[in-house]
Amino acid sequence: KRFAIKAKGNYGGDNTWMRMNNEPGEWAVAYHGTNMKVVPNIIRSGFRVGAGQGAKKTLDSRTREQVGEGVYCTPNLPVAECYSNGKEDNASEQQDTVVAVDGKEVFFAFQCRVDPTKIRRPSRPFARCNDEEIMGIDGCFEWIIGSDYIRPYGVLVRDKQALPHTPLAQLIGNGRWNKSHEPKAPGFFALQVPGGPNHNELHDPEQLQRSFEVA
Repeated sequence: KRFAIKAKGNYGGDNTWMRMNNEPGEWAVAYHGTNMKVVPNIIRSGFRVGAGQGAKKTLDSRTREQVGEGVYCTPNLPVAECYSNGKEDNASEQQDTVVAVDGKEVFFAFQCRVDPTKIRRPSRPFARCNDEEIMGIDGCFEWIIGSDYIRPYGVLVRDKQALPHTPLAQLIGNGRWNKSHEPKAPGFFALQVPGGPNHNELHDPEQLQRSFEVA
C-alpha cells in the first residue's frame, strides 16, 4: 500500500519537481527503507544525515571525487527493502529488525524525489557503477544526496510474507550485483532520467564516459 505525504506547496515555488513528464525541473524518484519507528520523525522533520556513512570515502563514478556524507537512497525498491528489514548491512545505522503489525511483519519505505543535479553515485566494490544513465534504474544500487535535496512524498508499506524478499547478501554477495547488471553506452538510458534528455548538466558526455569506464 502507498500512503501519500502532503508535499505540494511545502517547499516554496511551484511543484514542477513532482511531475513526471521528462521536462526540466523534475526530480528523480528514489526510495529510502527504514524501520517503522523512524517514519513519524521523517514525516515531521525530513531526512537527516545519519551515522552510517560506509561510502563517504568512495569516489563518485562521474566526477571521481569523494562522495562525502549524505542521505542514502536508491531508485531500486528491492534494495530499499533490505534496509526496511534491518540488520542486513552492518555499516547501516538502521539495525532494528522489521516490526510486526497485527501479527504480520511489515516493510516500510519512503517514496521520495531527489534533485538529479545533486545525486552522488558512489563506486563500490560490490556495485561498481551507480549511474542510472549507464546501468539503468534497475542496475543502480544506491545514491547519496544532501538532506536538502531529498523530499518524501509517500510511505510504502507491504507484508513481508506477501512477496519474496531477496536479502542483501544475495543481491551483492560474490559479485552478484556486478555480474547481474550490464552497462550500456552513454545515452542508452537517457530518457529514464528526470529533467529532460537535453538537460546538459545531467548529460555531460565526459562525466558519462567516466562512469562507463568504471562500470
